[in-house]
Amino acid sequence: MPASDEEVVSQVQQEVEQERTLSKQNVGQTYLSSILRSQQAEHLVSGKFSPSLDTLQTGDPSETNEYQLQITQANQNQAIVVAIAKQPGLFSYVGAVYAVEARIPITGMCRTNEPSQTPPPSPNLMNKVAIVCPSGSTPVE
Repeated sequence: MPASDEEVVSQVQQEVEQERTLSKQNVGQTYLSSILRSQQAEHLVSGKFSPSLDTLQTGDPSETNEYQLQITQANQNQAIVVAIAKQPGLFSYVGAVYAVEARIPITGMCRTNEPSQTPPPSPNLMNKVAIVCPSGSTPVE
């Protein structure tokens, strides 16, 4: 039985809204990934992670319409960065960079399992080789 015009229009509108939400989420993920890479480079050059987005000079904004980006912790051993959703329906993210002796710092990113305006807790470094996301969050590849 063919779908009515109203059903087709409704389906298309739902698909458009899903695509819009995905593109908004990609904003947070993309900027967070860029900041984590910049933190890796900062550590390779200076031996420590930057506590400030301004000193990283990534050109990435600290805030978009969808996300607020913050470095919540930074020292010689690790940096924790969050992308906090500013709108309902979006996931929040946390990223970590850990210094590992004689190697490029290890990075990882986690997102909340459900849309949330609170980022997940900080991930942990396991056996100096992998970042493990805390309960309530999922690794982002």
